[in-house]
This record gives sequence, structure tokens and C-alpha cells, in this order.
Amino acid sequence: FLWLSPSLSHYTNCFVLFDGGFGGGDAAAVVVSSSMAAPQGQTPATWFHGLALYWYGDIFKSHILGCPCVMISSPDAAKIVLVTKAHLFKPTYPPSKEKMIGPEAIFFHQGPYHSRLKKLVQASFLPSAIRGSVSEIEQIVLKFLPAWENTTLNTLQEMKRYAFDVAMISAFGHKQDKEINGIKQLYQCLEKGYNSMPLDLPGTPFNKAMKARKLLNETLRRLIKERRENEKQGGGGLLGVLLGDKNQKVDQLSDSQIADNVIGVIFAAHDTTASVLTWLLKYLHDNENLLEAVTREQEGVRREIIEANRRLMWDDTRHMPLTTR
Repeated sequence: FLWLSPSLSHYTNCFVLFDGGFGGGDAAAVVVSSSMAAPQGQTPATWFHGLALYWYGDIFKSHILGCPCVMISSPDAAKIVLVTKAHLFKPTYPPSKEKMIGPEAIFFHQGPYHSRLKKLVQASFLPSAIRGSVSEIEQIVLKFLPAWENTTLNTLQEMKRYAFDVAMISAFGHKQDKEINGIKQLYQCLEKGYNSMPLDLPGTPFNKAMKARKLLNETLRRLIKERRENEKQGGGGLLGVLLGDKNQKVDQLSDSQIADNVIGVIFAAHDTTASVLTWLLKYLHDNENLLEAVTREQEGVRREIIEANRRLMWDDTRHMPLTTR
């Protein structure tokens, strides 16, 4: 689910090819200057990308992630990495990303531990697990609609807001613990520094993000302890699945392992989902006939819900063959 685009607005959406080392003359100076003084109206990422393309082209070497790497942003180069020569590349993360998400997250492991976590994560997203969340997700959408009416939106950012709230349900279930709002705020602070230069100096975005990560870990540990003590299979969501793992009595997941994987799934779930939703909306906009057909289908479902005086349910998705296709 890595997505390439000619924009570095999210560096995880670019392919980074790591090497043992490079000489001088890379784009590191551009990164420092762009991080400190991007022109008004442009993000540091956009500013960096523009300068880097002007000076170095579509493929250039840099230390932007704190280690020697090659940055690519052209569709042709992306095709080589993703398709033509895919067997030569291995997905990985820079050390700074691993620190932020957590070293025990599923992304950074292989073997039995990875297989065990993969089964648990998949179990939390099965139809049987998300069936009861449909009405709650509908309420999230209804909450956003008034702010979207009669105004110009940044679609990706709005989809990120929506997908983040859905990801919180996927991670923690319906039970709204007193810690949840604090977790939301700390995670959002963490995310702001995720794509920053890994300079752990006071006042830098990376430093602020790492402080938020430490507090987030402490908050999650308290929540995990509370749910363990309640003995209600963790209260639902991925957290409930991890706490209710049948192997827990033999090989119990530690609090840090659970916390790292909850944070990792929130990151992966809301970020990639927002990208997919943005492209989905674009293609609907560009295909008027398809948009009209999907709209008619949704209006039909809406009439049934109004007539029955109820909220949206899982069974309603059976009446959305075009939408779900």
C-alpha cells in the first residue's frame, strides 16, 4: 500500500532506497533550509520537493531521513521499484520512523511473531468484528457533513480527519475510556513530527513528537492495565483482540508490544484509507455517469432507512452492489 506521487507532502508516500553511504553534494542542505524557512503558503515538504527537483531531478540522493538514501518521485522510477524490479527491493522504515511507531510493531518484524500479530490484526477487521461499528461510523460522517457544505475543501486532509476517527474505533472499540481523548491529542502531536528531520533537539518537530510518543506509551499502558483488570476481553477493537488472544496465558504479549501495535495500526489504517478515499472521490468526480449511478443507489438505501426510522446497519451494504464494487 505504498503510494508514489510527485509530491513529498508525506515522505512515507515516496520510495526511499537505502545504501551504505554517499559522498557529499546531496540535497541535505535543501532539507535544512526548507524546514526552517519555507515561503508563506507552502509547506516545508512542498518547498523541499520543488528545490530538489530543480537542482537534482526526479532521482536524487539525500540524508533527509537521517541516513543515506535515494529519493525518487517520477512514475517511471516508481514502476521500476514496484513492478519491473520489485524482487530487488525490500520494504523497510528508517530508524526514526521505527522509534516513533514503536520497535515492537508488526511492520518491523518477520517470522512467528509477525505471523501471530498478522492473524490478530486481521481478526479485528473481519466483517464479524466491524458489523457493530457501522452505525457509529455513520455518526462520524454526519458529524463532518455540516463543515463540508458550501465550501472548498482539502479532500485529503478531510479524509484523514474522518479516517482517524474511524481508526480510533477500530483500535479501541466502542468503549470510550477516559483516556481516549488524551490518546487522540498525543497521537496527533506525534503525527506532526513523523515526517520531520530526525533532529532530537529542543523545540524541533521530531523532539516534540518523541515527547508525545513517550506520553502516549504511558497513557496506553494505563488503559491496557484498566482493561486487563476489567476482564471484558479488552473492551473491543484491536486492543480487545490483542488482550483476548488465546495464546496470552502461554505467551502473553507485553504492554509495550500491545501499545506499539495499536499505534502502528492507527497510523496505517487512517493514512492509507484517507489516500484511497481521496482517489475514489476523484474518480467519481471524473466519471459523471458512475457518480449518478452510485448516488441513485445511495438515495435508495437512504429512503429505506428513513421509512424504517432506523440508523444505517451492516445489512444495508448488501443493497450497495455498485458502491462496494
